[in-house]
Amino acid sequence: MTVPLPFALDVAGFCTHPGRVTRPDASWRSLRFPALFGVIEHPRAGVVLVDTGYAPRFIAATARWPARLYRSLTPVTLPPGETAVDRLAARGIRADDVRTIVVTHFHGDHIAGLRDFPRARIVFTASAWAAVADLRGLAAVRKAYLPALLPDDFSSRADVLDDAGGLRPLPPQVAPFGRGIDVLGDGTLWGVPLPGHAAGQLGVYFHAASAGPTLIAADAAWHSHSIRAPHDLHVLARLLSPDHRAWRATLDALHELAKGDAVRVVPLHCAEVAAGVGWVARGGPHPPTPSPKSGGGGGSLAVE
Repeated sequence: MTVPLPFALDVAGFCTHPGRVTRPDASWRSLRFPALFGVIEHPRAGVVLVDTGYAPRFIAATARWPARLYRSLTPVTLPPGETAVDRLAARGIRADDVRTIVVTHFHGDHIAGLRDFPRARIVFTASAWAAVADLRGLAAVRKAYLPALLPDDFSSRADVLDDAGGLRPLPPQVAPFGRGIDVLGDGTLWGVPLPGHAAGQLGVYFHAASAGPTLIAADAAWHSHSIRAPHDLHVLARLLSPDHRAWRATLDALHELAKGDAVRVVPLHCAEVAAGVGWVARGGPHPPTPSPKSGGGGGSLAVE
């Protein structure tokens, strides 16, 4: 079922990392990687978030060894008021209004805000959880996973998607991606497996009210440029990738999807995407952009 859904992107902090590690034509100077998250307003399911970006708990959780290694590799800046819960509040959306959070994968920069939304069910794939569930200490850090970021009632709010036996044919617009998961059971929101960067990584495909068919591509690419001109992983990035061959195959598939211009592909760390919705990557909060749904009160970076 195709239902146009109001959609916005926003930013909850950013990290820095040498550009060359993420694309071969970049210099070694540090680039800023915004932690984008998606806000989808569904007529039945209410407010759905796709990931949450950074939050102060990430800083607290990485204060000591070995988790501090995570922060050292990707230094984080979290300006005041630039968390998901703050950005939503500026748009008139309360924390309790968020009823579903789709976790694309369990890296800390995607789950740090989970505790701020106590009424949301937390949706993720079985294979993503299986890859990190028993990890602690350095083993968890090597997977960019911080167990302390999960809510205390995580197990009671978890909604696990079967990404082995539960795959169904995707809408034809998402080709060359063929099979995925009907996240809400009504055909409006599809989980698209995007292997390579993290076990069980899930993209989210839907019809945005103004932007049209859209695939939130999580970390399958760090730059929109990489989707336009696919490349291999740098040797240093391969050390942290569970499957660099799958990563390249996914990137090639995103390239095929995006070059037809029928589907907008949104990587969640792309500064180009963030700039396109008004974010200023200078270590301070972006200027508020009024949203049509907020009565002009400022706040979220509205795509609609």
